[in-house]
Amino acid sequence: MLDHHSFGAEYDANKPITLTGTVTKVEWTNPHSFFYLDVKDASGKVVYNGAIDDKRSTDVADVKVARNYVVAALDEMKAGKPVSTASTTPYGCTIKYR
Repeated sequence: MLDHHSFGAEYDANKPITLTGTVTKVEWTNPHSFFYLDVKDASGKVVYNGAIDDKRSTDVADVKVARNYVVAALDEMKAGKPVSTASTTPYGCTIKYR
């Protein structure tokens, strides 16, 4: 991933993450990037598309207090409930998950 922040300052190369899903759109607005991620139910219907969470920061500590839209969509879907937030707008810059 390209970005204007130092890789070493923002990421731990020894702790990679894997997101499995469909990236439906990537927007590059120099120097930021925006990733749109789909969450699909068992039938393949898209039940969520958008940002990973609601905290527009690069602070890893924010992961604990962020509303994670992807996790919420998966939890609601697994519980047989409709996804309460079906779409959000991703924000640019770095990804803080490690």
